[in-house]
Amino acid sequence: MKKLLLFWLISSVGCALAATSELRLLVAQNDLAVDGEFRVDVQVRVPEGETGQTLNSLTADVSYGSGLTTPTSGTIDTGWFTGFGDYECSADALSGKYRVLVTGNQIGKSGAGTPAGLAITTTWQTIVTLRWRITQVKNFAVTLLDETDAAGYFVNSANNPEDDAADWDNSPHLASDLKLAAKVFLEGPYAGSEIMTTDLRDNDFIPTTSPYLDQRVVASIPGDITDWLQVELRSNADGPAVAIHSAFLHKNGSLVADDGTTAEITVPSAEGNKDYFIVLRHRNHIPVMSASALALSDATTGSHDFTTSAAQYRSSKGVLVEGPSVYGMFAADVTNDGAVIFADDITLVRNENLWIGYYDTDVTMNGAVIFAEDITLIRKNNLNFATPELLP
Repeated sequence: MKKLLLFWLISSVGCALAATSELRLLVAQNDLAVDGEFRVDVQVRVPEGETGQTLNSLTADVSYGSGLTTPTSGTIDTGWFTGFGDYECSADALSGKYRVLVTGNQIGKSGAGTPAGLAITTTWQTIVTLRWRITQVKNFAVTLLDETDAAGYFVNSANNPEDDAADWDNSPHLASDLKLAAKVFLEGPYAGSEIMTTDLRDNDFIPTTSPYLDQRVVASIPGDITDWLQVELRSNADGPAVAIHSAFLHKNGSLVADDGTTAEITVPSAEGNKDYFIVLRHRNHIPVMSASALALSDATTGSHDFTTSAAQYRSSKGVLVEGPSVYGMFAADVTNDGAVIFADDITLVRNENLWIGYYDTDVTMNGAVIFAEDITLIRKNNLNFATPELLP
């Protein structure tokens, strides 16, 4: 990681110890819909074990890629830190990035320590929340730019800008391509002996464009693939999606790369290396979440196996697909609303009875909607999830 070392002019107070600032982005809102909003908090702290100091100034350049644009109405910034009125603060939309500037020229001007300024401690603090409008649902390539992002601090007790010295070292938390190895079974096509069917692939029914939000496109569907699956990362169990990624589900339950065999996928994340909850979604199964957060990074592969125990699922929401201890995702959410309700789901199956191809009503995923077969799992799982789960 590239570090930035800047020096403020040394005045009569003499030399000071270096203070390190850490900056990061935290996804605050992700509507996952065109014309919806995507928001990130720009946060700062001093590393654990270091002494907190008063903020002098801060620069944060946040770049973004396709899929995002400036809001149709309102400003690009909201939710500035408490006491921001004592600073000169701005957020501007430049080409392909937002620039956040905070300058403390007035801190300590009225008297010793007045205004007092913002104390930066070892606890992450939000400086500002930045807003975009979503034009295409995907991973948005939002990241801090380590060449420019930095924060500096006053080092005299009066926080006087005319009598301060600061030298500081910056460590931004950059976006990362996270490595994940995960395994899960789908109840619908589960065939026993820890294998799922590949009827959809064998009959060339699986589309080369993902059916999920990111609509990721591949050249071809490899052999031994059961279907597409959507992976979602969250910082908090009830928080917004930090990242989404469509991936192939191998018949052995592994999420695999586009070659169909590598049991590791890469998920880009604006929040970089850290702990995430893993959410898996399928077009006619109940979504699931890992029981706890998993450490993910661009250097070491994080692994989570949903197949081994109900305890691997948040709220133990896995279904036993084969006794005594093989688990998977509940089938028959034909309406894809997070609930299996017989009256709702059976209506769709009846309407599409005998349709051949790639349909959500094909609960068993054999390539044909057969009413007598597909209602079996709907009846079995009816009201197991009478209301949608905690995965909006």
